[in-house]
Amino acid sequence: MAWTNQKIAEVYAEVKKQAAMDEQFRNELMENTVAVIERIAGETLPEDHSINVLDFSLTGEVMSDSDLENVAGGRDVEALPTKGECCNCKSSL
Repeated sequence: MAWTNQKIAEVYAEVKKQAAMDEQFRNELMENTVAVIERIAGETLPEDHSINVLDFSLTGEVMSDSDLENVAGGRDVEALPTKGECCNCKSSL
């Protein structure tokens, strides 16, 4: 079977699901990516393809509310001016 976009999406969804629930699977995926992908797909990966896996799992560190707000862009911001309201110079935005 060919590696179609649909096949890639299906394999990706399954890997993502298993990695989210199973730390052992996630570790194996990080250590032996191609073998895990091939096992999930049921076929070998073409030689001219490569896969990069990034681990964005939580490290156990807890962020403060202030840190979370800064990361999420949660600062209070006044409404942006509309055309002609930026200052007294009468130029338009």
